[in-house]
Amino acid sequence: MSSVAGGITVVYSMQVVAILILVLASINVGNLLLSRAVERSKETAIRVALGAPRARLIGQMLWESIIICTLGGVIGLLMVAWGLEITQGITAGFFSGKMPFWWVFNVDAFTIKLFIAFVVSTILVTGLLPAWKNSGEDFNDALRDGTRGALSKKSGRLNKILVISEILISLIVLIGASVMVLSSYVRTHADIGVETDGILVADVALSDSRYDIASKKSQFINTLQSRLENSTGVRDVMISSSLPGEYARISNINIEGKEYNDNKRKPETNYIVISSGTLSKLGVILQQGRYFNSSDKGDDKKTVIVSESFAKKHFPEQSALGKRLKIADTDKQNPNWLTIVGIVEHTRQGDAARAEFPSVFRPYSQDPSVKVTVAMRSDLDKTIVTKILRDTLSSIDNALPAYRIKTYTQSVDRITASVRFISSVLVIFGIAAVVLAGSGIYGVMSNTISQRTQEIGIKRALGADEKHITKEFLMAGVKQLLWGGIPGALIGGALGFAMGTVMLIGIKAIVIITLTTVIIIGSIVLLAAYLPTKKALQLEPSEALHHE
Repeated sequence: MSSVAGGITVVYSMQVVAILILVLASINVGNLLLSRAVERSKETAIRVALGAPRARLIGQMLWESIIICTLGGVIGLLMVAWGLEITQGITAGFFSGKMPFWWVFNVDAFTIKLFIAFVVSTILVTGLLPAWKNSGEDFNDALRDGTRGALSKKSGRLNKILVISEILISLIVLIGASVMVLSSYVRTHADIGVETDGILVADVALSDSRYDIASKKSQFINTLQSRLENSTGVRDVMISSSLPGEYARISNINIEGKEYNDNKRKPETNYIVISSGTLSKLGVILQQGRYFNSSDKGDDKKTVIVSESFAKKHFPEQSALGKRLKIADTDKQNPNWLTIVGIVEHTRQGDAARAEFPSVFRPYSQDPSVKVTVAMRSDLDKTIVTKILRDTLSSIDNALPAYRIKTYTQSVDRITASVRFISSVLVIFGIAAVVLAGSGIYGVMSNTISQRTQEIGIKRALGADEKHITKEFLMAGVKQLLWGGIPGALIGGALGFAMGTVMLIGIKAIVIITLTTVIIIGSIVLLAAYLPTKKALQLEPSEALHHE
């Protein structure tokens, strides 16, 4: 997964959000169908009393669930197939080369099995179980439960439970989805520490056979940089094993004066080799000390520059200048002590999951690598700069090609491409969660109040005013909001905090998300109580009493 930005954390996060959305959708379907089954309990009891066979009653009630769930499932499966086809094309852009053969997005046998399992289980829960229960209970009790002017006790209890469960699950889902969306936004908009506009980058790999010693590699890089900088239209040339924003090699280090054993792992850092002047040309600001200069050239010199994050992490109470460290995996037999001569502002290497990871920079001549990235700042067209680079390479060594030629912005965007795609998907998930939560809560509460239309008509006929009735139903909604909202906010906040600790989201943002979500759900609950009540109050008492 290192070749694709976002890493496994984003993949797991997306799966969590998808599961939460599925749970919310399932609860919505189940709640509405169960509520409808309860409404028809009296109808079922009358049919039983008249001698209707139980199997026929179950079959009639089950067909409704079969049709709804199957039709919805088939539409969902077709949308999945369409979405996977789009995803296949988008993910191809995450890789600089050919996409691995195992990255295939399509509807396979496993997907079909999951589809069948979900549809069948939904039919059983929302259709068969209510039908079996309604058709098997004592029809005398069912006929006595409730009167013409009031909601039955069983229906009233179940509807309250349905609304509370909707509020509870909706809060958890919305808080979790919001944290994911915010995390994705942070990851894709994190500052890498340099400006990327007007820079073309390309990779160059030196062959081991022709450049078998350090001096040959250094001489080639010096010649390449000098000739490119003297080319018309090219202002700056930066050469590095990894530019800011790209993934860098991670190395273990030893810091002089500190002991490391099996119980204390050696610290890790980004290890980057660069040509002279690269940091200053990229606009990486010097905080203390100096940049590399001609005195640092040669493999006998032992100097490094560290990022500000490195200095704060390893030398919090003192200046890092003059301190020494070893790169543990560059020369394991005889590692060299390297002196810190400068401290620069922090730059990000890779995706935002490594945003605070410290870096160590070393002159190319001291530890030359076989692969480098050449960055050229120019106002010329990309094709012209590309020709200049290839002609210059050919003039030095016609066997060396330049590859992966693109703008610096495109290079950085490729690192965050997967996260940006997932961020867009999560926004869709968030919108879907709001729609599902709103429709589910409104549907159940509206249905509950609709069943109490006759009760409202009786109250008005006995002299109750509209304000009193409206207040009564709003207070009932507030009570349900509290019963479902308090535990939902606590569980959702805890889930959001757990996600935030690994996804760069602070507790302040989690609190704001939780409060905002509670306000949104609370508004939906109040509207779901107010609008149906107002509609029922528009009926004359005589009309309300005859409402079915």
